[in-house]
Amino acid sequence: MSAIFYIEEKLKTAFYDEHVEVRKTVSSVMSMIMVRGGFNAWPDLLTFLTDNLQPALIAQRTPHLQQSLYASIIQNSILAISIIVEDCTSLFQEDAYVSIIEYMLQPVFNLLAPATQATNAIKAHAVNTINMLLVTQCSAVRQYMQEYTAHILSQYSDASVDEQLKVRILEGLTNMMEFESEIVLAHLQPTLQVMLRALQQYDQKLALSASEFFANMVQVWFTVAQGEETSPQARDHVLQWLPQLLPELLICCKLSDADKRNTIQTKEDDLIFERGGEGSYEAEEGLDAVEEVDFFGALEGSGNTTLRKSAAYTLILLSRSF
Repeated sequence: MSAIFYIEEKLKTAFYDEHVEVRKTVSSVMSMIMVRGGFNAWPDLLTFLTDNLQPALIAQRTPHLQQSLYASIIQNSILAISIIVEDCTSLFQEDAYVSIIEYMLQPVFNLLAPATQATNAIKAHAVNTINMLLVTQCSAVRQYMQEYTAHILSQYSDASVDEQLKVRILEGLTNMMEFESEIVLAHLQPTLQVMLRALQQYDQKLALSASEFFANMVQVWFTVAQGEETSPQARDHVLQWLPQLLPELLICCKLSDADKRNTIQTKEDDLIFERGGEGSYEAEEGLDAVEEVDFFGALEGSGNTTLRKSAAYTLILLSRSF
């Protein structure tokens, strides 16, 4: 155990190294230790990283460190936190880790405040962290969601916001739809405006994220259970937007380069075809089954999801409810 403690102390020292590549490597190693070894592999790591989101505490820990390095240290810290939270989401759903979530929350939210003047990269990692913590349904997280939703909606329209941050904002609103749909309903008009603008990019990032939001919206609000929709009050609002939304979704159904790449047969496909195994083309019934699984599985974590598939899937969902 003494060897582990020695390594941890050396990594904490190197975390403030004057060379940027050393600092980046150290933060990566730190996150991997917890991701691979679990929380107990380094119990105070998240506390250490959270403290390094705050310039005052950085100055306190390393009084001789140049302030010009603070932004890099904060970025490395929030990146490591986001990696840990994203890869260990199920862990943070346990009651034993509520205290560490509460410790992280305010410093992470502070990174989104205009006064911090954080870079887009820092804000993107902060938004991703909050998005993942929302999945835990921790009450400490949920109490911030009204403020968080209003803030990210206003951030999206800022001219200085880059694509990476915009994607994280769209992902956050999609998570909000799944876990806190009443808050989205309270901000529905600006949310739909943001999503429609994103859809009009017709790309595999912003537009795809927006399409997934609309699919999630239909599934959450308009799924019929025992003869009643889960949110009838949302229907009138959404109906007003359908004349704008439907043409954009149809445009998104155009065959793109990403779709064409997915249709290129690989050597593995050839081998499957020859042995008549999974995905065989020998029977028409088998082909239909493969296509249906591929299509309707598009929004279930498939690495082959494209804007065309997602938009078509969203249109099908909308057609069942409208």
